[in-house]
Amino acid sequence: MYRSTGRPLPSPDEGGDEGQLRRFGKPVAFLPDPPAAWTRTLGQGGADGYPWSLDVKYQARRVPQVIVRTIRELPETVRVRPLDDLASPLAVFLNERAVQDGEAPLARHQRLPDLVRECRAVEESPAVLSVDGHEAEAIEIRLSGCFAVRARLAEVTVIVCGEDNYRSSEVVLRVAQREV
Repeated sequence: MYRSTGRPLPSPDEGGDEGQLRRFGKPVAFLPDPPAAWTRTLGQGGADGYPWSLDVKYQARRVPQVIVRTIRELPETVRVRPLDDLASPLAVFLNERAVQDGEAPLARHQRLPDLVRECRAVEESPAVLSVDGHEAEAIEIRLSGCFAVRARLAEVTVIVCGEDNYRSSEVVLRVAQREV
C-alpha cells in the first residue's frame, strides 16, 4: 500500500519534483509555512513540450486547502498561450473541494463548465498579494467562501486559490529545487 507523504512518485520522464522544477526554469511560488498536517503535491501544465505552469497543491485529508500556481511566459514558437484568468483555477478549486467519495468522474466534469461560468460572472477587484514580504498589486475574485488572486511579477504570474481564511497567507518566490 502506498501512503502519500505529499510527494508524488517520480515519473521516469520528469525526474519527480526536482525534474519538474528544473524544466520550469523560473522562480516558483509556494507557501513558506503550511500547516504540518497538510500534504503537498506538485503538478504542471504545458504546451508543445514546454511547461507553462507549476501548481503546488496543499491538501488536508485529500481536500485542497490552497493551490499556488506559477505561470511563466513561453517562447513565441509555442502555439498555445498560458491561461492566466482567475475564473478557471477558482472553478477547478471549488470543483475539487466539492468532490464526494465515490462520486463518478463524469459528474465532476459535467459540473465544471457551470462553475467556470459562475466564476466568470464575479467581478474582479483590486487586491494585494504578499510575495517575499512585499505587497504586489493584484486582482482577485471571491465565491462560495473561496478566493483566487493573481499578481503579475517580473518573471512570472502567480495565482493563489484557497478558502477565505487563508487569504492572508504569504507566498515565497524562489528558484526552487527541493524546498517547495
